[in-house]
Amino acid sequence: RYFNGARRFFIGYSVGMLVAAPLVLMLFSAKRRVRFAQMLHSREAWLQAAVMLACIGWVFLQDTQEHVRFFYVLFMPVIWSAARFGMVGASSALALIQSGVYGVMYFTGYQPQSVFELQLLLIALAITGLLLGVTIDEQQRAARSEEHTSELQSRFGIVCRLLLEKK
Repeated sequence: RYFNGARRFFIGYSVGMLVAAPLVLMLFSAKRRVRFAQMLHSREAWLQAAVMLACIGWVFLQDTQEHVRFFYVLFMPVIWSAARFGMVGASSALALIQSGVYGVMYFTGYQPQSVFELQLLLIALAITGLLLGVTIDEQQRAARSEEHTSELQSRFGIVCRLLLEKK
């Protein structure tokens, strides 16, 4: 009995940490705060938020037995947001979806058949979104680094040609 209770609390807190930690860390980074503000000024981000809320509503309008089965619909807007805005989009999308799911549960009195299964799905959603967000950010960083390297190479080539011409 103790082990079962500890497992449930651990999974519940893990979901909260997976969603809250990236969001809090994002707020401590000036660069990420700027990207978050840019994202908020984007119409696409607001469309993504509307799609996320619509998906949450659609999932929970299904028969109680089907909620978990249709939960995978929530992956689509998270992947869209992470692919478009990187970690900033992924962490924002996860916070919105988790708030929406818990809001539906609170305001409708919904009691899932298996809280544990719902929490595992939220963990899978969070890990998927965060890994994709990190991958997109890393890809963008590598592209910027490659552009910078190309620029330095061309400048070095120009300087070498000028030095050879002077000789």
